[in-house]
Amino acid sequence: MDNNVTIVEDKENLGIDLGDLNTKNALLLNEFLKKIKQDDFFKSNEQDREFVLNNEIKHFKDERVWVTKKIRMESEARMNKNNIFSLFMVNFYTLIVLSLSIIALVIDDSVIVNKITVLTLISSVALFGVSLFVSLYGFKEKALSYKQCYLDLTKIENDFQSLLLKDQEYEVKEITFNDLKKDYANILEKTDNHSRIDRLIYLKNNGKLETLELKLSYWYLKIKWFFVKSVIFIIPFIIISLIFIWK
Repeated sequence: MDNNVTIVEDKENLGIDLGDLNTKNALLLNEFLKKIKQDDFFKSNEQDREFVLNNEIKHFKDERVWVTKKIRMESEARMNKNNIFSLFMVNFYTLIVLSLSIIALVIDDSVIVNKITVLTLISSVALFGVSLFVSLYGFKEKALSYKQCYLDLTKIENDFQSLLLKDQEYEVKEITFNDLKKDYANILEKTDNHSRIDRLIYLKNNGKLETLELKLSYWYLKIKWFFVKSVIFIIPFIIISLIFIWK
């Protein structure tokens, strides 16, 4: 008993209050729990930011880079078709001019010969203009330019995919994302923009012609170019027929 009394007396002499000790422990515990909650909050907030950034990267890759790449592929295909068509028409009209020149030599009717001579002269001038236009417009060169564009876009697309898979800090990934977007813009600046028909063909091939307006635009442009090419091909036969019919 004397020992217990001595211990209590010693504590009282030291000025230690058991109630104060419990209060201090409770405060320390509360501060510790608040810190844990704050750490969890910042961690959760950081994860949310990374999730949003990854979604932005994926959306840009799929809806901008990939779509532009596919449309530029359609542009290249269209330019190659136009190049083949233009070469065919130049050679076709050259054949027409030579044929008219030969026909003028073997026909005795002076009226028809005079008409053929005038037509041959007009056709020769027109042929020269068409040949000059084809060479200056450069369908083949534009096709190669579009091809290089979508090859560069493929590389950028791979860089975006690699960025999504990398485990980087938010700030570093955001800076890299912005740099890739600048590279994307620089690639597009190197070539002419694609035509509307290229985008419509892309939508048609991927089953995205969802609205009536898009469908009408697609078929209008397709029919328009088919009509123009048909007229270019038919005109010489119509003119030659009129020469022999209307003397």
